[in-house]
Amino acid sequence: MTDHVLDVELGFFDQNREEWCKHHTGKFALVQGTIVHDFYDTHDRAYEVGCQIWGLVPFLIKEVQLEDKVIFMPYNVVILPRDGD
Repeated sequence: MTDHVLDVELGFFDQNREEWCKHHTGKFALVQGTIVHDFYDTHDRAYEVGCQIWGLVPFLIKEVQLEDKVIFMPYNVVILPRDGD
């Protein structure tokens, strides 16, 4: 089985989702490994703090909800790679 980036963080989030929903629904959890740093009002603020703490390493920012929101993208959306990717 191949490990994927953020598998640990996503598993940790799912394990704690119900408990976090009791007090943090609608906030953005900032998670690295099995540590939640804090909950933020906006995704942008969580990203800013995550970069300040950990730099440019993988970390998870995810909205605390009982169920994940599904976002549909049209089939004709093309995502172009950035320089260096």
